[in-house]
Amino acid sequence: MRLRIVLTIAAVLTSVMRSLAQDRTDALPVLTVCEALRNLKAYGDTDVVIVGRSVFTFEGTFLNEDCALDGKILIQGQRWSSRILRGGDGCPPFNKKGPNVDEDLLRRKLLQVKETTSLKSGEELRRERNPFADYWAAVVGRLVSPPVLIPHRPPSEAQPKNRPGNGYGANGSVPAAIICGREYKVWAQP
Repeated sequence: MRLRIVLTIAAVLTSVMRSLAQDRTDALPVLTVCEALRNLKAYGDTDVVIVGRSVFTFEGTFLNEDCALDGKILIQGQRWSSRILRGGDGCPPFNKKGPNVDEDLLRRKLLQVKETTSLKSGEELRRERNPFADYWAAVVGRLVSPPVLIPHRPPSEAQPKNRPGNGYGANGSVPAAIICGREYKVWAQP
């Protein structure tokens, strides 16, 4: 009788452990904006969770992170704005359970972003729910980017016309977008 109880408990524990391991392997990758932009080849055209500062402009809504002091990041030998366009409304919903996201990893990634990036709008704007107030966000969606990025070239003496890049946003200056994005979690100012 004791042996049967021990075997039953062992079987239940094994089943639970397998289920937990399966959940971890099915979890979507959680990346900061800088990590996503540095690894576009690895994560391009895949479902991911991206953590960063959400900013609304007249050109759209972006996730960004201060990857360098100038707000840019080196991609394919060119300096690009360290932003990801949030786009793609009307996409099919995730399964009923929602995306499988590691909550602890999400919190660690937010802390990582906060080491280099701060919210720029004041607390008053956030309290008023002003659309121009920035906030911390994690967005689940498909990361996309042109395979070969062509940077924006502003007018110069040698080239009097503006040449937009093939990225996203104004003048194609944003290297990636997260489409079919759903805001997974929003954090208030620390």
